[in-house]
Amino acid sequence: MLRLSLSTIAVLLLGTAAGCSTNPSGDLQAQPEYCKSSLQTCFEFCLCATGEADRCFDACDDGAGGGSAAGPGTGGAGAAPSSGGSGNAPSGGGTPGAGGEGNTPGGGGTPASGGTPGAGGAPTGPSCVGHCGSSEPVAGTCYCDSECQKYGDCCPDLAAACSGGSGGATGSGGATGSGGGSGQNTCGSWPAGTTGVAKDNTLPQNLSWTGYRENSSTPSSVSIQDYRDCDGTKGIHALLIITGQPGCGACKSEAAILEAKMATWAPMGIKVITLMIGSVSTAGTWKNQYGLNKSAVLADSMPPSMAYSNTIGTPMQHIVDPRTMKVVFTQMGAGGSVFSQLEQLAQANKK
Repeated sequence: MLRLSLSTIAVLLLGTAAGCSTNPSGDLQAQPEYCKSSLQTCFEFCLCATGEADRCFDACDDGAGGGSAAGPGTGGAGAAPSSGGSGNAPSGGGTPGAGGEGNTPGGGGTPASGGTPGAGGAPTGPSCVGHCGSSEPVAGTCYCDSECQKYGDCCPDLAAACSGGSGGATGSGGATGSGGGSGQNTCGSWPAGTTGVAKDNTLPQNLSWTGYRENSSTPSSVSIQDYRDCDGTKGIHALLIITGQPGCGACKSEAAILEAKMATWAPMGIKVITLMIGSVSTAGTWKNQYGLNKSAVLADSMPPSMAYSNTIGTPMQHIVDPRTMKVVFTQMGAGGSVFSQLEQLAQANKK
């Protein structure tokens, strides 16, 4: 990890390091909130002064590590709820295995109301689907964040779309019989517990990023919910989330061995997400440079969505138990016991 003294940072900001210059006015009022707090690394000073992450990575990199910006993570963009649907499928998930069309039980037809639930269908007004946890108004009229109940401006489908519960009700006669679930919604609501990204916290349900899934060359939205496996039916037994940045030497060293590690880890049910601070293009370049096909490489924002401390070092590592979505191990920097801890979790969950 890169940690520079304040005097070194001052020299860098005075222009001795290429690409890291202050703005003409020196005014930080328009910068993010964390820029107004105590800044400790070259990257933090440079980013708050210029707003240009790529230039700051180059200017502040010593080839051995690299500090990331300070500031606790606030979670990713809102994602769709983990269970239930838009209201067009039964609350138990999938087309009913039993319970035919209308109110008459039968051999696996459509929901009772003909596929469009009477009480849980797609909302006709502003919807929280895709906006859960966002502090931005939906259609400029209502909100889907934790503060909306306080201010009385929640969107009408907040509970159905963001609770992680059963989604839309199917109307009379639409309940599923035995075998009605599709296997995608068997976990029920999101695990309880203290929500956050620090050790022993349950990850926020609305964490999501854009980038490249494993074995994909096309960018798409990826939700943390995709990695939940409460009963092992998906074969996911452990999850490693790595936060890195292009100027971090230790990140480069770890990425260089990651694809080879996946040859062993994938059969163990280990999934890996690399969150690259920057754009989707940054994530794509990193994926191609190190041939990362067996793990996901996604773009992350500043401050990092997985930041659990006011001082951040990269690579930042989180091990998550997919049964509970709880963070069981954190580490800043490469090496250490992170790989052995990851394998032990996978072996324990595979039994």
